[in-house]
Amino acid sequence: MAPGKAISKGYALELIKKGGVVPHSASFCTERKRFSALPDICSYDTFAVPDPSFVLNDTVGGMYFCNLRCFGVWSMGLATRPNLSEEAKSDTYTLTTPSGEQHRFIGIVNVTRWATTTAFEEKHTASETA
Repeated sequence: MAPGKAISKGYALELIKKGGVVPHSASFCTERKRFSALPDICSYDTFAVPDPSFVLNDTVGGMYFCNLRCFGVWSMGLATRPNLSEEAKSDTYTLTTPSGEQHRFIGIVNVTRWATTTAFEEKHTASETA
């Protein structure tokens, strides 16, 4: 494994099954750590997420995102799937932003609406101050 290479939790789990530890050369490991000590991995780009990060919870569990861009692209990909399940369309989602704000949504389409609107608002605000 190349030094500094980011690895997913799934790959780390496979390494643990083979040898019991994750190599210290992984980008999110400063020393040899047990799997339970690994950081959360972005559901879009599979890198270790910063703390704090965007966390989206549904009825199954939580997903972590590095930033608003990752969150928006991931949610758009899911919301526009042609075979999107009825559960995803009507499930309840709770989003916690890096600032600690919590938002509740019914359906992945509403999650995507919030993500894209917020991303465009932030982009517009940043360009006005530049």
